[in-house]
Amino acid sequence: MKGKQRTLEYLDARHAANEGQRLGQLRDDLQALAESSPIRHLPQPAHIELQDLVKPLDQIQAGKATLSPGDRLLLTTEAGVYEANLAETKRPSDYVTEAEGSTSSGVMPMQLLVRRPDYLGEAKWEFRHGRDTVTAAILDEVWLQRFRAGAVPIVPGSALACMVRYSYAYDRGGRLTTVQHDVVEVQRVIPPTHGPDEPISFTTP
Repeated sequence: MKGKQRTLEYLDARHAANEGQRLGQLRDDLQALAESSPIRHLPQPAHIELQDLVKPLDQIQAGKATLSPGDRLLLTTEAGVYEANLAETKRPSDYVTEAEGSTSSGVMPMQLLVRRPDYLGEAKWEFRHGRDTVTAAILDEVWLQRFRAGAVPIVPGSALACMVRYSYAYDRGGRLTTVQHDVVEVQRVIPPTHGPDEPISFTTP
């Protein structure tokens, strides 16, 4: 019940500039309440992930939004009666990134050395970019159809000149947590100028 009241207090508070920090504090407060529970025979509660927490919070806010001005939402506890603020319906899921860290995204031109193409359409391609390995889905359906029809040969040492959509997420300590690349446009195949550094690996039916 303490957790429910703390949750409603957060949801009822007017949106502020530090909303992400307030969401993170709610998670920490709920975690502390769970760990201090007198019910000792239950397993130790797992760490609360913000992505999991905000889903039911959004549902509560959506429910509040459906109530009429004359309705009331009350929570009765041993400490008394708490009345929710029906006028505040912010969506906590909008502040997850702000609470957890930051993201960087965009589209940029890249030249990617093909290591493992995909003929089946069920897996991402594997590339080399300098010393880094890059896995990416190719979203350019027109180019893919030509490639799978054999109109675009890929031989060992080939590279793709393409436009790549990237998305990086960082935690609050600045550490990179997730990376995603998608090839949104293949502009041309760059033929090898010399022998490949390593053999190409094909995914075939």
